[in-house]
Amino acid sequence: MSEVSSATNTTNSIMQALDVGTGINIKDLAQSLADAENKPSMDRISDKITQRETAISGYGVLSNSVKSVKTALEALNDLGELSTKAATLSSTTSIDVTNVNSTAIAGSYSMTVSQLASSQQLISNASASSSTALNSGSSFNLSVAVGATSPVSSTIAVTSDTPTGVVNAINESSTGLKAFLVQENSASTSVKIMIQGPSGAEGEFTISSTPNLGFSTNGNTLPTAKNAVMTLNGLTGIQRSSNEFSDLIPGTTVKLKATTGSAVSLSISEDRSIAKTSIKALVTAYNDFETTVDELLNEDSTNFSYSGSLSEDSSTARLVRQKVADAIKATSSTQSGNMKSLVDIGVSSDRYGQLTIDDTRLDTALSSNFSDVAKMLSANTDNQTVFDTANKGLATDAIIILDDLTSTNGTIKTSTESTNKSIDRYQEQLEKLETRLQKAYDNYIQQFSAMESLVESLNSTGDYLTGQFKAMENAYNND
Repeated sequence: MSEVSSATNTTNSIMQALDVGTGINIKDLAQSLADAENKPSMDRISDKITQRETAISGYGVLSNSVKSVKTALEALNDLGELSTKAATLSSTTSIDVTNVNSTAIAGSYSMTVSQLASSQQLISNASASSSTALNSGSSFNLSVAVGATSPVSSTIAVTSDTPTGVVNAINESSTGLKAFLVQENSASTSVKIMIQGPSGAEGEFTISSTPNLGFSTNGNTLPTAKNAVMTLNGLTGIQRSSNEFSDLIPGTTVKLKATTGSAVSLSISEDRSIAKTSIKALVTAYNDFETTVDELLNEDSTNFSYSGSLSEDSSTARLVRQKVADAIKATSSTQSGNMKSLVDIGVSSDRYGQLTIDDTRLDTALSSNFSDVAKMLSANTDNQTVFDTANKGLATDAIIILDDLTSTNGTIKTSTESTNKSIDRYQEQLEKLETRLQKAYDNYIQQFSAMESLVESLNSTGDYLTGQFKAMENAYNND
């Protein structure tokens, strides 16, 4: 229908190019005739280029939709992401829990704290300022011994004999000691050097020097090095060198803040709502994917800018849809108990291809068979990658398939590259037709110019003869 219309328009242009009163418009006529020969083919090719370009946009939408499903799967392929452990304390005045990871064991614990861990501290005599010379401008050494049971001795060279120089030398050493300056009061520049050892009883240390900086002077010993002492579930005499530790209760970091007057109860429970949220997110992502494919294939839809963009390139979209569906609905490579696939936890497909959730069945599976569900989804692994040789759960099984669809050499990328190549071919054809059109135009101009020249010559001859005849007539009449 468009070709007929184009031909009609061309004919009209040709007719309009004929100026009956003044002659022929050569340029317009030549252009109209050249267009009539070439424009229909050029228009067909331009339409194909537009359709191909639209398809490329559609492939981009398809790829992004597949990646959204993959993102939802990634929340299900690690055991640690399927649930979290939460800690509850009867009192946070003396004890706090700073972290609970996936390895924590759910249960109840009773703790008492009889002693906090502390670091030994020593303080020097006062100096007039941070830059006061301590050894008449000469360097000197500090003799250090760290450790209560088997002290480790070392020598620290002080090249700048000022309080600041001592602090820098200690902090740059490998002794584990930390030093800093303490200003005695705001009205004075006088300072003291404070040194702190490692936490715990084994952090005890001694330090001496010539000149004598006063670290061994009576009264300059501040807190002593001590271990934290506590009781856990009736087990007494438990000691740690720090007030924060993660090796007492599995998967749990405990921080001691004060001694306890009575036992503090610690309860660790498992929050399985995260797994449910992630499963629901997967269902949503998959259903969105199905809707997207429907729109990409529906040439009659105007719901989205990409609607119908793959209607003439449907094979790739249909193949991708099938592979994604098969991956999501597949049986896990790691099964556990009665949990083999999403169907076993209440996720099924309706007659339109959309996934639905039986909330009651899902809740029952998570509450009664969580370990089996987790194993089916994640193979009870953390930080799993597609390159791992060990068994994988359903989530990683599916991720591998989806990665293949969107990879550099994947189905969608291959189709995109093929479409780009077809555009290049059509562009070459269009360029040839444009060259042919120009050539046709030039030929018509040449022909019509020759015709015009001939007509002008004939007109000139006619005008001459007419003039001669007119002159003869006038002469005859005058006689």
